Amino acid sequence: MGQKNNEDIQKIFGEIGESDEALRELEEKLENENLAALVRRKFFEKKLGISLSATGSSILDFVDTEGKISYRPVGAIQVPVTIIGPIELEGETVQGEKYVPLSSIYPALMETMDLGVTICRNTKISIKTDKCWIRLFNISKDEKCEEIESIIKSRKKKLHILCYGRESGGIVETILVGESSPCQAIKSMIISGDINELVKTIGETRVPILAPYITLDYKLSVFIPRLTISSAGIGQSEIVKTYNAIENMRGIDDSIIPVTLGVLTSFYLSIGIKPEYALRSEIRRYFLVSGFRGLKLGLDIRVALPYTVSEAEQTIMNRELYSVINGGKINPLVVGELASSLALISYIGELAMIAKGFS
Repeated sequence: MGQKNNEDIQKIFGEIGESDEALRELEEKLENENLAALVRRKFFEKKLGISLSATGSSILDFVDTEGKISYRPVGAIQVPVTIIGPIELEGETVQGEKYVPLSSIYPALMETMDLGVTICRNTKISIKTDKCWIRLFNISKDEKCEEIESIIKSRKKKLHILCYGRESGGIVETILVGESSPCQAIKSMIISGDINELVKTIGETRVPILAPYITLDYKLSVFIPRLTISSAGIGQSEIVKTYNAIENMRGIDDSIIPVTLGVLTSFYLSIGIKPEYALRSEIRRYFLVSGFRGLKLGLDIRVALPYTVSEAEQTIMNRELYSVINGGKINPLVVGELASSLALISYIGELAMIAKGFS
């Protein structure tokens, strides 16, 4: 569709008036999604008596994003980006120093992460995979579990198959394909794209909570020397006291969880992964061991991620920020280890922030 002049735009608004129904009818006729976004924005400006000019100042091309990362857009918002690091990882997929981008409107959270990074400097975060699962959801009338089992058997992979929902009227069937550490079979399926075959068997769904995804269970630990802790102006004993206080609260108020989920959401948002996956992640256990030379801290975490993310699902800014950590197509195994390390750093940073307050 060619460029519209002001006269054409005014004619469009004349057709719409103040009718939401007429707006939707007209949207179906417009061939250019950037023009549709402009029409929607101006419609709401006129109807609500407000200005959305800043929202309309975006470099996003809604022709490319519609149906991928946007739905009936009127514009876009900008979120500040922080790059934290370096953090040094000793994972199964990621080794060495990494900088990580975080998109957040919560400066206190970024300050906490910065302190966590400072506390963890000159030491490595060890990451080990414990379990992996592919989670598939079937909402068709057909029995899909046997098909998935036959595919797995034909590949001669020693994976666990669990099926739920067969007795619930067949509305939703959940199929879990799992593997214990070190998850080599599922990891190879992620990298090779073999999961696509399982997803095609089930069939894609547009219902967000029933979208297929993977979960990766990690065990993380880091040793922080006493000298490093004291150089940050914090006493080791104060961190231990803070840990014990938070553990005592956990039964009635697990206040640390929103911090961790906030960090994962910030990370996913920056690189173009839907934040809903952060909400599906879960802290299983924290631990702290105090010794004469320093502290060993760790956690067990379940990280949820999409089984694949195409470049079409990312904005140009997302791709740019992912290049900070890896570049190219998103690798869920890289993202999983980075996300789990961010969870540990956020926990350490939170302990340190509280301890600093009364040390």
